[in-house]
Amino acid sequence: QQIEKTRDSRVITYLTSDLMKSYSETAVQSAANLYIQTTTKRENIKYDLVDRMTGYMDTIRSSTAQDIVTLNIMTGISYNAVGQMISYMETHVEYDLGMTKLYTVTATIKDSITYNSLGQLRSYHSKVESMVSPDIITEENVLFEYDSLDRVYRQKTTTNEYNKATTTALEKSLLDKTTTVERIISADNYN
Repeated sequence: QQIEKTRDSRVITYLTSDLMKSYSETAVQSAANLYIQTTTKRENIKYDLVDRMTGYMDTIRSSTAQDIVTLNIMTGISYNAVGQMISYMETHVEYDLGMTKLYTVTATIKDSITYNSLGQLRSYHSKVESMVSPDIITEENVLFEYDSLDRVYRQKTTTNEYNKATTTALEKSLLDKTTTVERIISADNYN
């Protein structure tokens, strides 16, 4: 039987206003014939006038792909009147260490984020564009329902994938597709 060990180390720096300036974390997983070290560095943290985070950039490096750098850039984080996040844009970029080859760029806009009266996530809309298939847009509408014990019991996801270059009704009917998936979560999953 393999024994896996995980250890984390974190370094956090703060601005004079006690807001986080940067964050660095190194996570190590090890077991027989396995050693994975992942380093995440969060920088360029931005705040609004009431000290809520509105953006940041994570740089991620892993020992499993030493020549690849991953950036997750969060921008436009906005909040409702009670301080719950209601929208943001995330840009995911992967490139080689010498910055000579770009592997992927994906932009995700998540908006229309709503909550129930207990502050639990109720629904959201997302739109994804990728350089891998620049004409293909994927949009999702996700709805969560909760049981009497405030646990998620149903998740309904409607996905619409379409080609933004299609112009005619015939092209749209042949290339665009919509799927709906409902996931029912049994109370047994919580035991």
